Amino acid sequence: MTRLSPSETFFRTAELDRAAADGDKRTVELSFSSELPVQRGSFYEILSHADGHCDLSRLNSGHPLLLNHDTEQLIGVVESARVDADKKGRATVRFSKSQKADEIWRDVQDGIRRLVSVGYRRTEELGAEVKDGRELVRFAWQPYEISLVSVPADATVGVGREQTLESQQPEPEKPKNPEPEKEQRIMSDKIESVVEQKPDTRAKEILAMAKRMSDKVAGVREMADKAIESDLSVESFRQQILDNLPKAEAVAPKIEKFTARDISGYSITRAINGIMNGRLDGLERELSDEIALRSGKAATGFWLPNEVLGQRNAVAGTGTLGGMVVATQNLGSEFVELLRSQAVVGQLGARMLQLSSNVTIPRQNGAGTVNWAATETSASTLSGVNFTQLTLSPKCATSEMQYSKQLLATSNPSIDAIIRDDAIKSIALAIDLAAFHGAGTSGEPTGIVNTTGIATVALGTNGSALTTANAYASFVSLETEIATDNADVGSLAYVINAATRGKLKSITKTGLDSTFVWEPGNTVNGYRTAISNQLKTNLTKGTATTICTAAFFGNFNDLLIAEFGTGTDVVVDPYTLASNRVVRILTNKWVDIGVRRPQSFSAILDIIN
Repeated sequence: MTRLSPSETFFRTAELDRAAADGDKRTVELSFSSELPVQRGSFYEILSHADGHCDLSRLNSGHPLLLNHDTEQLIGVVESARVDADKKGRATVRFSKSQKADEIWRDVQDGIRRLVSVGYRRTEELGAEVKDGRELVRFAWQPYEISLVSVPADATVGVGREQTLESQQPEPEKPKNPEPEKEQRIMSDKIESVVEQKPDTRAKEILAMAKRMSDKVAGVREMADKAIESDLSVESFRQQILDNLPKAEAVAPKIEKFTARDISGYSITRAINGIMNGRLDGLERELSDEIALRSGKAATGFWLPNEVLGQRNAVAGTGTLGGMVVATQNLGSEFVELLRSQAVVGQLGARMLQLSSNVTIPRQNGAGTVNWAATETSASTLSGVNFTQLTLSPKCATSEMQYSKQLLATSNPSIDAIIRDDAIKSIALAIDLAAFHGAGTSGEPTGIVNTTGIATVALGTNGSALTTANAYASFVSLETEIATDNADVGSLAYVINAATRGKLKSITKTGLDSTFVWEPGNTVNGYRTAISNQLKTNLTKGTATTICTAAFFGNFNDLLIAEFGTGTDVVVDPYTLASNRVVRILTNKWVDIGVRRPQSFSAILDIIN
């Protein structure tokens, strides 16, 4: 029987060194082969690592990383493979972000899983010699699959290990299988179907991906046909799709939140530095690519997952631009942040929606009527029920921040928290302001003030200052306007600015006693009252030359804040302020605002403070 056995599958096992794992990139480099002899029955096998004797074409075409040689358990991909001058085969493998792969990856990092098995075939018998009473046969060969395994077939090489011929223990003869050739053929066919990605498997995956992206990438079906014809791997086709996605404009069609495990180790500053250096890499690139596929839109810079934000202008040498954060013995946890207005609509009970595309919400405008029949045979009176629609569509909120290059290079963990905090609060305040005063034009959402149907209470023809004569009565009138429309239910509250609060603390309800309009427990007229300096102070009324401000009352459960997509588009601009060594960061977020029932809100728009 020939010793070549080109159709027979063999395995060699290596032991992983967890120190070779890169937690950020989710990769590990391993040694999978050497020229160490391994006993194969009556002879010892040597895999030649001379030029041209090791065919790495399969491993280097993005082949799968499996678990226990099970073709149904793909946990990653072989990124690259090579033969080094020390005559060892080495590969870099990257773990996927699936739940199973993530569990295995964590076991690798913890040193629990250490064994890697490489499947290969002999392609040519190069020659034989007898040494120390043993027949050594040298083969040309082809590795084609790498697996993490629980039990090794043999342990001949490993990361950081330098074994010699004398240290190798002979492999014991394995029990004869009554049908060895059949068993080997089954295993061979099983591995081949994944490794070679035959058309019935590879083409199916490519066509499925093309179908999913048919409405987002022009000519994707033609791309798929060419990929199948040219034996392009699924991973390479996926990258083609990413490269052909249109730039970010709108929304994500599929809403799947990332878990805490998904974003563990994510660094905003590392992503920014990667973009400045011309390459986003590691976990940051994986998540950005994933959001691009979900949304069907390529980021202008990179996609920042919303879940990372859920976790500011900052210079290393200048305190106002971030120097206080990187100073010696810096207390990043004690960072003194900018004094800002308070975002209140979320605290008051506004409904937060996670949407994937434009939506319309039916809204009933009128009810049917009930009639009493005059006689037993009198006809009923026909009445209609009227409906309208509330439409929510993405509007882009953009913020800009600046950081020095020196600050970004410090890798201080507190910088990530500051950038997140800046982005969150900047966007939250923009949403808050639009919720009250959004114009509904020029790309801005429609806020409460500009929603048709809300009630208003006037202080005077040209506005008026709050006084004992009008203050308490006007705030009660805000409640009455809503109550008469049967809308005085839900999360009811007043919203005023700090100056108005100061006035109400000094104005009595009747002028006859010391009971002030501003009541204990931060309430007015028995309702909780929030303070927001987001409320505009440049409103005008009639012929008034004095600027006015506003006060609101309503059921904030009827205010909708819609967020589109699973990420924030982050654009890194290192050029505009390059002479100052300052980097501009622009963030783009798609949101909209809507009022479910206009009758649920009332406002005073002519308070002169």
